[in-house]
Amino acid sequence: MKHTDFSIGKAFRCGDKRWRCTDVGTRVIVAICLDHDDDPSWYNGPPYAVAESVFDEYDIEGCAPDADEEATKTNTGETETTTDAAADDSVEFWRQAEPPVITVSPEAYDEFVKLLNAPPQPNERLRELMKRKPT
Repeated sequence: MKHTDFSIGKAFRCGDKRWRCTDVGTRVIVAICLDHDDDPSWYNGPPYAVAESVFDEYDIEGCAPDADEEATKTNTGETETTTDAAADDSVEFWRQAEPPVITVSPEAYDEFVKLLNAPPQPNERLRELMKRKPT
């Protein structure tokens, strides 16, 4: 498959597993493994009850379209699969969701802006962390 073949909610195969695309990045794909057929609620999200995996450009080359999903489209003549509809519902939910609004006093806001605009301060804990060798 190519990067352009992926879309959120679309199922595909990689190795002997079935996956569902949960995000399409600039150069990577994020997906969940569909191996919990006993309890499909694991696939409700985001956030998902199962771990999301990242597929880079090398992984993407080893992916193939999901034959079950393609057969459903061919046999029913439908252009939208269940996973496509679920993804559309999820996107629409987040479009309609109101962003959280935090009300603060003008003084608190001015202090916040002042901190954001201030030059970075030395951070000894960060310096110590950066001196450590990876384990």
